[in-house]
Amino acid sequence: MSPLSWINFADMNSAEMKQVMNQASRYFETRTEDKNVEPSHHLENKAHSTNTAQQEKINERSQSLRDLFFNKQILFCREDSRAAHVLYILAAFANLLCQQPDLINNLVFIIICSSQVPSHELEAVPEIVRQINQLYGTTGFVPVHFYHQEIDQDELLAFMNAAHIGLCLTESSVQEFSHQTGHPRKSVFVPEPSNIPRLTEALQNAFMNLVK
Repeated sequence: MSPLSWINFADMNSAEMKQVMNQASRYFETRTEDKNVEPSHHLENKAHSTNTAQQEKINERSQSLRDLFFNKQILFCREDSRAAHVLYILAAFANLLCQQPDLINNLVFIIICSSQVPSHELEAVPEIVRQINQLYGTTGFVPVHFYHQEIDQDELLAFMNAAHIGLCLTESSVQEFSHQTGHPRKSVFVPEPSNIPRLTEALQNAFMNLVK
């Protein structure tokens, strides 16, 4: 099993924060694919058990995330195309913590940005993440975790299942999140993330509904 090369742009100097990130990386390792070709008459018999085993593995990974961020609300977002969207959602998240101080130390934001988004378009992201984590984090807790890379489908499902709220910027993301998690109310759809006040309000309402 080879480790997934997570990229943490919130590279704090604190040893405690580094330990948290190392722990997160160990929870999510890529799995090497089995290259053995199964005889065709075995495939049908193994289909159900394989699907069950796969789902169990996803559930284990989801639980690992919940355990890692114990007593924290997890907000998850995946961005596949535009660097600007990352900047908007980070600004909205910072606004949310500023307006709702009770969420500080109780909310973690995990962002997966596709490697198809050019790195040079994300140059401002590391500093923004660092500032948010310095302002709202502690020596033992990092609120924003940003990863610029691809993840496999099982990893994506694990993140979706672990998240209390999924921030979706497209209708297809809403459908995928609702279908995979079975909880349509866990997703927040904001088609125009450039409207930061509206995005902040949508997140605030989502977490208020979560505790009702």
